[in-house]
Amino acid sequence: MATKQAYHTKTLCLTMLFNGLKNRYLKIGNWNIRCTKDKEIELEKEFVGANLDVLSRVEIEKHARSGVPCIIKKDLAKEVNDCSNISNKLMFIALDIAGETYTFTAAYDPGENDSKESRDAFWNDMQEGLDRKKEKSSSNGGFQW
Repeated sequence: MATKQAYHTKTLCLTMLFNGLKNRYLKIGNWNIRCTKDKEIELEKEFVGANLDVLSRVEIEKHARSGVPCIIKKDLAKEVNDCSNISNKLMFIALDIAGETYTFTAAYDPGENDSKESRDAFWNDMQEGLDRKKEKSSSNGGFQW
């Protein structure tokens, strides 16, 4: 019998209060996890169990598909007005909430083993994306400092 690996290594949760909405908070999570296709159902159960509204998932397995997957609660998904994949490590998601647009950034920055060009390109893409977004924004992802 195989032993079960640690499922998520770090959990970060941010709660935001939206202007004009009494008692309306969004729970935004970022989980660095090892995930395979058979773990998707388990991930969904944890998302629901944690009562999150938005979750960006950073894949930390070495040979994983590239990208920054994001899960948005079904009732909130209808408020998405834009989802821009800037690169395989950077995505902007714009939500219309209470008459205002909020942009969430899901990101996984290049690691120290990536080339300087790759790191510079990521941060340039991030800055250009933020400069284009005039709305309120929140960055969420696996940043390595």
